[in-house]
Amino acid sequence: MREDFLHYVWQYRAFDFDGLATTAGAPVTVQHPGIYNTDAGPDFMEAQVLIDTAEWHGPVEIHLKASDWYAHHHQEDTAYDKVILHVVWEADRPVTRSDGSEIPTLVLADRVALDLQHNYRNLAESLGAIPCADQLAHVKEVTRLQMLDKALMQRLEKKTRWMQEVYDTHQGDWDVVAYQAMVRAFGFKVNRDPMWEVSRRLPLKLVLKHQSRIDQLEALFFGVAGFLEDKHQTDPYYQILRKEWAFLSHKYQLEPPNPPLPWKMGKIRPANLPPRRLGQLAALLGKEGRLFAMLKEVSSLKELTDRLDVVSSQYWQRHHGFGKLTARPSRGLGKASIQSLVINTVVPLLVAYGKHQNNPQFVEKGVALLQHLPAEDNTVVRRWAQAGLSVNHAFDSQALIGQFEGFCSPRRCLSCPVGISLVRNGGK
Repeated sequence: MREDFLHYVWQYRAFDFDGLATTAGAPVTVQHPGIYNTDAGPDFMEAQVLIDTAEWHGPVEIHLKASDWYAHHHQEDTAYDKVILHVVWEADRPVTRSDGSEIPTLVLADRVALDLQHNYRNLAESLGAIPCADQLAHVKEVTRLQMLDKALMQRLEKKTRWMQEVYDTHQGDWDVVAYQAMVRAFGFKVNRDPMWEVSRRLPLKLVLKHQSRIDQLEALFFGVAGFLEDKHQTDPYYQILRKEWAFLSHKYQLEPPNPPLPWKMGKIRPANLPPRRLGQLAALLGKEGRLFAMLKEVSSLKELTDRLDVVSSQYWQRHHGFGKLTARPSRGLGKASIQSLVINTVVPLLVAYGKHQNNPQFVEKGVALLQHLPAEDNTVVRRWAQAGLSVNHAFDSQALIGQFEGFCSPRRCLSCPVGISLVRNGGK
């Protein structure tokens, strides 16, 4: 038994109300269970409970054992002095407030239907990576869709959280948010953090100032990234960029990172190495300096992918590092990379902006992009497909990745529409 099951039982009043009373024998009427609290403090706020003849309004705290009150040190937190009712599975000791007054305690162990407990244990004790995998077929389609919608929005909100911090830091400049988000995204999974540091070290205003000169843009990006510090490098193009960097860094008081940024270079395909990605990034910003304006104005996925499908400079079409020729010349970003940028950067950015502006049009625009992109193929998505769920596009795959990471792995089944349905009535 876990505490989240007791939260569910209380929130949905899934217990026997007949003769409900505290451990002291006072009759209890639950007028409203309260609002589930996801922040610090008691589990439910603004509950309304009639105890004997007195009507109480305030917090309710829930534990498996009454003694957990002391195990969690609530007696040391004055926020818990306002608790009007202590709901427990087992009352193994009385609980008092800091002033010594006893908190009314309600025991639910003998009031919860056995089939409800059985349904919960089927999920909680499942050994599968997806606890409900063998029961999904019994769940209504509308419930599965609710699961996908909730998981997708939570995943998008998680992705946009850091964007809000950038917005606040730069006094509400969405151009800077879009710039830093895109630069960070060009690190993809393994070099995301050093790429983000590059975006913070090289202001957008300088990028826009030198937008028409690809050699100067590359010099700025490679310089702040720390890739122009090798005095012994003889590659001619390296020497051109190094000369530009010496001039521009002095002019704008820019410096190479010290200590060097933690670039990961090993076990990475040549096409994904940081120097090549920086060359592609410079080409994109040379073409689309004000990314945010572009993202707002594009009207279709095709238009967006065309705008992101830039041509790298001649050097970076044929090299994956200074003086290192690539086996297969590449024009620029590939299809898979563009799709990744849209899924992981463009869509969250549109959603963040839409929510901040209270404009659902941009949230819908972002979600629509996912519905027109192919589904991702990875271990998590394949697990859901094996469980019988259709994965038709990136909306589905992103939602299912979010569902797995946010609900299945931490076993938060009772925060999921499917889990609630299976516990309540086997999904029927």
